[in-house]
Amino acid sequence: MLRFANLMAQSSRTGAGVGPALRALARDVKEERLARVREAAAQLPVKLLFPMIVFILPTLFAIVLGPGIYSILRSLGGKG
Repeated sequence: MLRFANLMAQSSRTGAGVGPALRALARDVKEERLARVREAAAQLPVKLLFPMIVFILPTLFAIVLGPGIYSILRSLGGKG
């Protein structure tokens, strides 16, 4: 917003057209917003690592190791 106000003040002082300057300002703001989105997207895998470890891996271990552990316990228990 401050850049917009500075742009308008400068255009008023110099008497230059506002159109090209506004287009350049809009392009700059769009590029900055895109850079922030890309930065946030780059940080996303790091932020998702902890929930994956806490919630997904124990379930995966139970699914993968569960049948084997069940078979071992049945064979050790003598009810096979």
